[in-house]
Amino acid sequence: MAHRVVIGVPPRIVMSDPDDDAVIETARAAQAVAGVTGDRAMLSLDAVDGIRILTPSAALELLASR
Repeated sequence: MAHRVVIGVPPRIVMSDPDDDAVIETARAAQAVAGVTGDRAMLSLDAVDGIRILTPSAALELLASR
């Protein structure tokens, strides 16, 4: 049985750097709870769909506190 599939353009997440959208989509697909980056455009988001965007130092602090 055939199914109709509608392919749309995914919404932009990181307006200032569209290449970062793929990173966010990968984190979503992996059900990540956090992403670690030094990328300023991504860090400006703070969080996306519950995925925290952290600097490497903030990630280390978070891990050390657990």
